[in-house]
Order: sequence, then structure tokens, then C-alpha cells
Amino acid sequence: GDLEEAFVLTMQAFNLTEKYQIPVIVLVDKYLMEGHATVDYTKMSTNATQFKIDRGNLLDSEALLSDKDYKRYSLTSDGVSPRSLPGQQGGIALSGSDEHDERGLYNEESEIRKAMMQKRFKKVEGILHDISRQEIIGDKDAELMLITFGSTKMPCLDALEYLRREGKKISLLSMTCVDPFPIEQIMPLLSLPAKKLVVEANFSGQLEALLREKTGFVPHDRMRKYDGRPFYAEEIVAKVKDTL
Repeated sequence: GDLEEAFVLTMQAFNLTEKYQIPVIVLVDKYLMEGHATVDYTKMSTNATQFKIDRGNLLDSEALLSDKDYKRYSLTSDGVSPRSLPGQQGGIALSGSDEHDERGLYNEESEIRKAMMQKRFKKVEGILHDISRQEIIGDKDAELMLITFGSTKMPCLDALEYLRREGKKISLLSMTCVDPFPIEQIMPLLSLPAKKLVVEANFSGQLEALLREKTGFVPHDRMRKYDGRPFYAEEIVAKVKDTL
């Protein structure tokens, strides 16, 4: 369930940081971190047990030794520069904190600065292609859609199943990536005719604010909990009925 999904998303994060040479932040919350469980890895789905590690665009030793001008930050069409691994012969490179040229040498000329910034942000298109698809769970013709993220997904799923047994058409959108924001995936889902109820465990409505910033979206209703306790399916069910 949620632990298997957390495992897969964490592995995806490692792949993204290797493939695109970027830092990746995995958001976790109190509910998940204070829980404990024993998980039989062999009983996980093939999505987890057959997960493939992607180290990205690595240069082999032969290529490094034949290249007398190794450009660690070479400008490429996808923004990802081929790289060496620590200790490889011929793979020595600089990594300064200031703006640099393709060799890593300090350079803050305007054209270099622009080229390097454009190079970095070319990675976004590839990242958006590689992240997990944002999908709707439940009824495609739902009268109400729950929108959430993180471990709140699980009580939302319980509430969804309870409400569907009562004959109500309900769906769930659980965000798995918030930056870069997958707007092309999210916009068609937010445009569905169902009423939208944003469920999140914080005071300020962080997810709702992000959705509004990126898409202009305003939900029909919202449910926020910030007393240090997790959501319970029963209270989500009651809120859905009130919203409907």
C-alpha cells in the first residue's frame, strides 16, 4: 500500500538525481515517519521488485582517456552533461560554486551565464516525462473529487471506498510530484466537472496555494487538519457529504 508506493517513489527520486544530476527532495510527513511495519519485499508488486536503476549519462574509461578536453558541463540538447565517476582516470573536473564555463572554470560573462541557465532548465522537460503519471482513482464521472498529497492519500482511499459503497460517485487525485509542477497532466484533471475538495494536513493550505499559483484553480471546498493527528476516513466521509 502506502509503504510500497513510498519505496517506489524514493527509488524514482534516486534515479532522477543520478540521471539529471540534480538534488531531489522527498517529502515525508509525521504520519509516515512515526509509523512502523514489517514489509515482505518478495510480496511487493513487480513495479517495486523489478525497479531498474538508472545512473544516467556516464562516460566509460575509454571515452575519458581518448578525450583530451573533458568538459564536465558541456552544453547539450537535453541539458544533461555526460559525466565521469569519482576515481575514473581522465575524469577530473572542477565544480565551483560561481557560474562557470563548460570545463567548470569560473566565468560570469553574460553569454556564458545565459547558456548555463538555459542548459539547466532544459532538464525540466525530461524530468516531467520521467515522473510518475498523475492519475485519477475512482469514478471517471465523479460528482466530487478529493485532492491531496502524501500519506493523507490512504484515509482518502478508505473514504472513497466507503462512499462508493453508498452509491456516490467519488474520485481521488493524489499528487506525487509538486516541483517541477506537472501542469500538462494536472490541468485536464482539474477541468473535470466534479466538485473539488482539497484535503491536507496543514494550517495554511499549502497544496491549495500551489495549485492556485500554477493553474488559477480554486476548489469548491477544503478540509484542513493541523492538530497533530492524522485524518480518519470517517471525518473525510462526513466532509464529503457536507460538501455535496
